[in-house]
Amino acid sequence: QKRIELEVLLFGQSVWLQHSHNLHLEEHSSFPEEEMADPACQHPSKPRTAHLHFEDLHKSQLLFQTWNNKCLTDTYEPGSTSKIFTTSISLEEDLVTMTETFRCTGSYMVKGWNKPIKCHNTRGHGTLDFAGALQQSCNPWMMRLAERIGVSTFGNYFSAFGLDSKTGIDLPGETSPVAGVTYHDGKTMSIVDLASESFGQGFNVTPIQLLTAVCASINGGYLVQPHVVNEITNADGNVVKTVNTVKKRQVISEETSKLVCNLLENVVSAGSGKNAYVAGYHV
Repeated sequence: QKRIELEVLLFGQSVWLQHSHNLHLEEHSSFPEEEMADPACQHPSKPRTAHLHFEDLHKSQLLFQTWNNKCLTDTYEPGSTSKIFTTSISLEEDLVTMTETFRCTGSYMVKGWNKPIKCHNTRGHGTLDFAGALQQSCNPWMMRLAERIGVSTFGNYFSAFGLDSKTGIDLPGETSPVAGVTYHDGKTMSIVDLASESFGQGFNVTPIQLLTAVCASINGGYLVQPHVVNEITNADGNVVKTVNTVKKRQVISEETSKLVCNLLENVVSAGSGKNAYVAGYHV
């Protein structure tokens, strides 16, 4: 517990619980946390500014650090979580079969790069079928699929999943993705970029972007606008406004989405995601 608290203290952490179909935010918790009763107070767990007074730094900088919602503002490389998208695209475009096999030797040669790109398992996974590749989070399998997908199609789905735009969540401060900075568009993406992006490196997303896109893979294929507010009531408790679910578009078919769900559940039950298993639940 203390190790987790130390790492979270250094890097920050947020946890969001969101409904995958209507994308209503059910729960949200962040650490370091804010003092809601005194929002201008610097939390003692924020060592970078906790010892400073407002006169030492510009007030707005301190307040931003105190109130900053990392899920909306901070970007990072999503890593293996984005293999969900490579998987979804490959299935939707009928570029792979469930019975196909491939031998992972621990690395993969990509045209345009002068050395092999390594798998996280540098000794190699050996021969894996498609489900096994996702279970074991095999990078060469994803790069092989990316070659079939191609830059143009990958870029189209990247946009369709909302990874090049704001989600439109009803909270302030959401970061805007920037082509050529946080991600590669069709004009700047190379074959090597495509290979690395197939397993989640070489582009950045916010946590809310990633969560929204993942939901589109498992909710029947729909990219939905996330929201915090469900309804607005007046002083008498009467509902004056209800926030409806906004489906922006269908990215993949319901059939593909159902298959992706089954594959992802196998990752938790029999693959590299075993630590996420919760008894009595389909995870």
